[in-house]
Amino acid sequence: MTLWEILRAQKFVRSDDLFTRLAAERLNGGRMPRNTIAIQHGAGTFKATAEGKNVVWQYGTQEIQGNTCEFTIAEDSAQILVSFDGLLTKFENKSDAQTLLDLSDLGGLATNYLNLYNCSNVTGDLSALGGRITHYLGLYNCSKITGSLSDLGGKVTYYLNLYGCSKITGSLADLGGKITHWINLGGCRNVTGVYSGDSYPTSVNLSNTGLTAADMDQTLINFNAGATSAGTFTAKSMTRTAASDDAVAGLISRGWTVTGLTKLEEAGT
Repeated sequence: MTLWEILRAQKFVRSDDLFTRLAAERLNGGRMPRNTIAIQHGAGTFKATAEGKNVVWQYGTQEIQGNTCEFTIAEDSAQILVSFDGLLTKFENKSDAQTLLDLSDLGGLATNYLNLYNCSNVTGDLSALGGRITHYLGLYNCSKITGSLSDLGGKVTYYLNLYGCSKITGSLADLGGKITHWINLGGCRNVTGVYSGDSYPTSVNLSNTGLTAADMDQTLINFNAGATSAGTFTAKSMTRTAASDDAVAGLISRGWTVTGLTKLEEAGT
């Protein structure tokens, strides 16, 4: 029995992306479909990485084959094309205010790893990612991004950095409790709720978010109960109550650094 037949018969726990690719290959005579992402960019230097099969970059008459590219862009409004077979497992472009990409331009073709760190003019909604990012999502200082944490489908498992994305909404519960390394939601003032789950990151920044003191109390209690490694918990300009005293003490005793929190005093004390 072929792999296609096994998946179709549901005798194997399949990846949605793998199943989609196999279906496309079947319709394409066994060949993976050729896909292209168009990236708008202003004058300056464009550097990026895209990992996938048979990756080719093009700017005007210039062409680069391989995962990484660097182009000197002469005009104020240019188009860079990246073509590949199937899906991209990684796309990265950092500290480039001239990248004018909208998340919808990715067409849901990026999986696993997406990093647009400090690309401050990137726009779009998290829902445009199609819930396909499973390992690493970095949109640090992409303040024009909209959407909800629920749009991520609870699939990110290692690293989530949405620092400064003040338009993002949702609850910590929407993350699915799977992240093992890093959560940075500093400045996400519309994010609320409680983090809980099977995995706890070793670095977390919940500064200037929308969490209430009760949200913070329960999040700290959950971290104390579930975290297995020492780490850092930062929550500047945030509050908690005496309900999380034992949790904070427990975390500190196990090597955690807990900073930024103000403890609210009960009335009459």
